[in-house]
Amino acid sequence: MTVADVKEVTAPEGAKFPLKITFAMKGVTASSKVQILHYDAKKAAWEKIDTTVADGTVTGTFSSLSPVAFVVDKTTLTSATGTATSPATSATTVSAVAVLGLAAVAAAFGLKKKAVR
Repeated sequence: MTVADVKEVTAPEGAKFPLKITFAMKGVTASSKVQILHYDAKKAAWEKIDTTVADGTVTGTFSSLSPVAFVVDKTTLTSATGTATSPATSATTVSAVAVLGLAAVAAAFGLKKKAVR
């Protein structure tokens, strides 16, 4: 399994949860193995989201929104390139998520160290 994409997900004001969001992903078929992960800042961890895969799309059911990652089994894709992609991916988003993740780990480690003293 490999991370195909990471993006920040937002919803229109007034959206009601749980919220289903469908993402376009090239190279994905109904038989592809894809998992959506949601970053829970309170737990400082990634959690699995209920995921449905169809030809060209991946749908997740969210109870809150934040960065999400799309993890795929490359051997189950059908594109000529063997990769799945979703629209509007940028290196800035990936970098921001990485920085947030590292900051959360550092904060958790710092709090744990204080509690031990």
